Amino acid sequence: MACKKQLSQNGGTRYGKQGYQSGDIVLFSWKANGVIDHVGFVESVSADGLTLNTIEGNTQSADTGDQSNGDGVYRKARNNNKTVVGAYRIPNLNEEIKTMEQEKVTLEKPDSWAQVACDWAVAQGIFKGGDNGDFQWHKTLTKQDLAVVLYNLKG
Repeated sequence: MACKKQLSQNGGTRYGKQGYQSGDIVLFSWKANGVIDHVGFVESVSADGLTLNTIEGNTQSADTGDQSNGDGVYRKARNNNKTVVGAYRIPNLNEEIKTMEQEKVTLEKPDSWAQVACDWAVAQGIFKGGDNGDFQWHKTLTKQDLAVVLYNLKG
């Protein structure tokens, strides 16, 4: 239950026994009683949707024995109708990364005539960049900025 609850809270979308996609997190119940015994990642799905090709950790290489406590990571072909409880799809990380790339701040570089002095000031700890590493070299220096520079210069 905790696994399902946490996946839902973290933005996962729950799917029943259809509509799986590569990258989905799939939950298994070996006794088909709704208790989650094991988890894996969907690598691919058969055309008829009945077989999930998964990558699973802590499982056996064979299809017999304790599938929830094995000796390695294996590719498995699992019957969707027997043991699968459901799957969760985490929001599309590729889209989130693209958005982050588009929004990424372009880090300013000092003009060439000031590059040596700026590099020295950074190396001495006089100037410190923001959380994103940007020194905002072309921004006007305010009185509070000057106070921080003087404080850093004092050491």
